[in-house]
Amino acid sequence: MNKIIKITSATLGLTISTVAFSATCSTSGYDPSSYPKGSEYPAVGVPTTFYHDARHVDYSGKTATFSTSTGFVGWDDYNYQDFKWRAKEPITFMTRGPHWVTVRDPLSGKTICNDVSVQNKPKMSKLSFSSSNKTAKISYTVDEYSKFARENKSMAIIFRWRSDFYGTTGSAGGVTINGLSGSVTGNISVPGGDDLYQIDAVLSDGTYTAAVNLGYIRTQGDSNRPCDRCNKN
Repeated sequence: MNKIIKITSATLGLTISTVAFSATCSTSGYDPSSYPKGSEYPAVGVPTTFYHDARHVDYSGKTATFSTSTGFVGWDDYNYQDFKWRAKEPITFMTRGPHWVTVRDPLSGKTICNDVSVQNKPKMSKLSFSSSNKTAKISYTVDEYSKFARENKSMAIIFRWRSDFYGTTGSAGGVTINGLSGSVTGNISVPGGDDLYQIDAVLSDGTYTAAVNLGYIRTQGDSNRPCDRCNKN
C-alpha cells in the first residue's frame, strides 16, 4: 500500500496568486527528464498526482523522495501492485508559471527532475447572443502557460448544438481566437427542421476546457430528425 508522508509544504495556507513563479529544472541545477510522471500543465490550486515508475521490478520496502520548486518534500513507499512509487497525496501549486517536480530514485540515488507549466484554467463569458441572427459574442482568457499557448498552437471557440426534441448533438460552427484574451463574434449554424436547439460554446487550451451556455435557437420546418448519425446523450 502506498503512503506518502509530507514533511513540509510551502503552499499551505497561501492564497492563489496571479504573479508568475519562475523555476526550471535547468536553472535549479537539475537535469530535465520525463520523470516524475504527471500532468505537464497542472492548474493553479488543483491537486495533481505524480509518480515514479520502477519499470516492473519489485523493490518493496524502498521509498522515493518527492519535492517541488514550491518547497514540498515527501516520500512514498513502493507499490508492488503496479510497480510504481506514486505520490498518493497530490501536489498542489499555488502560483502559476514554470515549476519543477523531482523524485530521488531509491536505487540509483539520482534526483530526477521534470518541468511543469502551472496555469490558470481558460475562461469564457457570453457578451451577447441573437437567436434570430444566429450570432454570439464571447469574451475569453487563455493563460500564457497553457499547453496550446506554450506550443504556439491555434485555438478556436467551438459552437455546439443539442436538439431539445431528439437529444442529438452536433457542431454549430466556430471562430478562431487571436491572442490570449479578447472578444470574438461568431456565426452559429443549426440543422433546421421543427426543433429547439440549445447552443453552447467550448474552448480548449490543450489541457482544460471552458464552456458556456449561450441560449436557444428555435427553428420551424419539417419534423425529420436533424441528424440521424449524430451522437445521442
